[in-house]
Amino acid sequence: MNYDDLRDQFSDYEDDDDFDVGQERYESDGDGDGDELGDLDNLDALPKRLQEIVGGGIPGGSGSASGKKKRGRGRVSIVDREPAPEVKMYLAQASECYINKQLDKAIELLGRAVQLDPKAYQAFKLLVTIYDELGDADRALTANLAAAILNHRAKEDWLAAAERSHAIGGARMLDQAIYCYSKVIQVDPGDESALTERAGLYMDKDMWKKAEQDLKRLLEMQPGDEAVVRTLGYVYTRQGREADAIELYEGILQERLESRAGENEVLQPFTFTQLNYLLDMYVRTESWGKVLIKGKAVARWLLGRADETYWDEHALETDAEFDERRKSVKRSQNRDPESYRLPVEIRSHICIARLKMGDANGLQEARHHLDMFLEEDSAVFADIFLTLGQAFLNANLYAEALDLLTPLVRHDADVVSQTDLYLALASALHHLGHYEDAEQAYLTVSNIDPNNVDAMLGLAESYHFQERYDECTSIVDEIRDLRAKQKREELEEEVGDGDEESGVVFVARQRPSTKPSVKEKELLERKATEACKEKFAALERQRAGLLQGNAVAVYEWMTIASELVDSFSSVRQFYPSDKRRAFKGMTLSKKRKDRMDVDHRIEMLTARLEEDVIDEESENLTEFREIQFSVWFDMFMEYALALARYEDTPADCYTVLNYAKEANVFRMNSDRVECMDLVHVACSIIANDYRIANEETKTLMRTLKFYNDTIRLFSAVLPSGADAQAVFNSTNNQKFILRYIKAVDSIILGKEITGQMRVENRADYAGVLHKENPLLLTLYGHAMILGRSYVSALTYLMRALKESPQDPMVLFTIAIAHVHRAIQRQTNNRHLQIVEGLSFLTQYMDIRENSGDHESQEGHFNMARMAHMLGLTGLAVENYNKVLEFEGLDERYDLKREAAYNLQLIYTVSGNGKLARWVVDKYLTV
Repeated sequence: MNYDDLRDQFSDYEDDDDFDVGQERYESDGDGDGDELGDLDNLDALPKRLQEIVGGGIPGGSGSASGKKKRGRGRVSIVDREPAPEVKMYLAQASECYINKQLDKAIELLGRAVQLDPKAYQAFKLLVTIYDELGDADRALTANLAAAILNHRAKEDWLAAAERSHAIGGARMLDQAIYCYSKVIQVDPGDESALTERAGLYMDKDMWKKAEQDLKRLLEMQPGDEAVVRTLGYVYTRQGREADAIELYEGILQERLESRAGENEVLQPFTFTQLNYLLDMYVRTESWGKVLIKGKAVARWLLGRADETYWDEHALETDAEFDERRKSVKRSQNRDPESYRLPVEIRSHICIARLKMGDANGLQEARHHLDMFLEEDSAVFADIFLTLGQAFLNANLYAEALDLLTPLVRHDADVVSQTDLYLALASALHHLGHYEDAEQAYLTVSNIDPNNVDAMLGLAESYHFQERYDECTSIVDEIRDLRAKQKREELEEEVGDGDEESGVVFVARQRPSTKPSVKEKELLERKATEACKEKFAALERQRAGLLQGNAVAVYEWMTIASELVDSFSSVRQFYPSDKRRAFKGMTLSKKRKDRMDVDHRIEMLTARLEEDVIDEESENLTEFREIQFSVWFDMFMEYALALARYEDTPADCYTVLNYAKEANVFRMNSDRVECMDLVHVACSIIANDYRIANEETKTLMRTLKFYNDTIRLFSAVLPSGADAQAVFNSTNNQKFILRYIKAVDSIILGKEITGQMRVENRADYAGVLHKENPLLLTLYGHAMILGRSYVSALTYLMRALKESPQDPMVLFTIAIAHVHRAIQRQTNNRHLQIVEGLSFLTQYMDIRENSGDHESQEGHFNMARMAHMLGLTGLAVENYNKVLEFEGLDERYDLKREAAYNLQLIYTVSGNGKLARWVVDKYLTV
């Protein structure tokens, strides 16, 4: 029995004309036609009688219910109204039968009471109890609804009807439950339980806006309640309103931060759970900077270290605060170690942010977090381990991903999704070259889900890399059949059953089961050659768009180039077994492979299989597929540069370059080897990958020994910023430069020096190197200065000065070393060192003043900056003003803004606000 069926008829008996009946109405399946009265002596009769009452109207002559009465205020309520004597008698007899467990008799008597007086509230209440004992939920609900309608201010009746409707379930009953909870809320607008339940039902029906309204009312009643906030945040995300969810959590956080002890006691505390939800919203919106900055700052506050704001200075560069590296910071050594222990959930968000940012420093920070994760129990945090494993996988850190995923294999199958786990595990193993282990992982997925295309493709690729071509071909054919079936089913869903001829027929290409003949090989070669030439022509057509950065042209060009590179790298003749065992084409990064269409991956794998049957014994050393090797080489280099420019991470461009370097037709040519090294450097610069840029520059310095340009490039690829400085000042780099210096010294002195870089054909250099290289010595001096080893720096800088006494860079660097040494605590003669520093700085100034306007401006700025640091503000102001006097300089090198900013700082600190304002208005206002 549905509420509307009852409500439409019992509305005449409601006793308050000021009561608004409802907020929402739901359609009813009942047609409103009543049945004949029937026999009330059996269990089924009463619901029929109730249906007659509510569907066919009230029978005439049935006592007090015969006709409508005008409603009026002050009437006796349904509950308190004295029933007619005969009705009262039936109620008493029914109660006695109920007590004596004569339930059927009680139902019969109550039926008679209802027949005489349809407003017999007590009769319906007792019927509810009896039907509950009989386990008849439908009839109990019908009686419950009748009672609630008659006494619609009885909150308990509506609440019970709502709970019964919800318990029965089904879309229709959910609607009815929502209505009943709405009646409860009308009677008591402050009923938090009813609001909570109704919000939950709205969510079950995907009525997110209405659920949001109820949750907001709850939040007004329960400010900051964690469960309500969490649910409201979830409702926002289901509507695609992550920004509102962030605003919600940030608002609560701000309230807690601003509240003082003893104030706002009604506010519930902000916890790590709420911080976890806030960071999750940041991750959803890819606000990586906020994850790092706000995540760590709030975590520190929750751990009781809000005063340690000095960590915020490097929040984007390092997460050392929450691992063992913090022990090197003296200010944190006296704290309780537990106050630096980050909850696993919070750490996972920070780690993912580092991985998503993709820079070399971020990846290194993620590795530090990994060390902390591996100390945790993988069974307790299995879902986090899987999520992080997939994140490391997408960042192309396959070994690290394996460290997180492998422990999960030991746990029960219900801990995490086995399909997701083994797919991730297989991908990591495959990229690390463990093809047999990857095969087993892919087979595990196939056993769970035989139609999983990703597992089938991965398995086929593993077979291919193991040179198990027949098995690979079999899997590829299965995938084609499965894809054809899926597309036919999709097509049938779109056009409906009918004319099958209108559908597209997909035919799987079968690989020959026997070794092809010479003619067949020649035919395959001709086809491959024509296809290759067409692709190169397509590259040329897209080149203009590529150079202009047109998104469509870039995508098309890179897709075609990817196919050509894969075709070239699949030729075993270019990768001899003594150099590369069983090379079978490129292994795509996980991220790039995920973006590739399944059918495209199938085509590429099929193309590789076809390469295996083409005769590769031709000794043509100038071209491949009628395309000159020089053209192939240029395409490789351009493709690598395009990947560096347009991909999120540089892994794929490095992969392409490594394949080019290992191809014998390229590495035999020294000019091409040098070009590949330079392109590798260029790709790393484009990707801001300072670690790789540094390593590749060192490779050039080893190859092109003692060339000044390679030494200059060493510094040029590490321009500025904390990341570049960390790489430049690394211990490995210091050792490398020192070994390089020793190699030069060994040639000049004509003898071996312990620790020198290995030098072949020393005689070739003996006639060229007669003196020390000031550029190399200065480079090492810079590394020592960054490491604050000023005395060591001066030792090598003075050697450079001996060889190049008028070099302004050498003079300026010596000045910096002297002055910075002077301001160290352990210095012996501070004043003498400052005087020496200023002496060298003056020589530097004299040279720069006579070298041109740009150089002269630079000299005055550096003099001013040094004086400013030493507190000699008079000298600093004089030189800053000279910097401002230069006109017509190239804006890229003009130092006016920097000088003006520093000058206004001096004026502000000295109390001359008016002059500071004048400098700002003239030089710093846009």
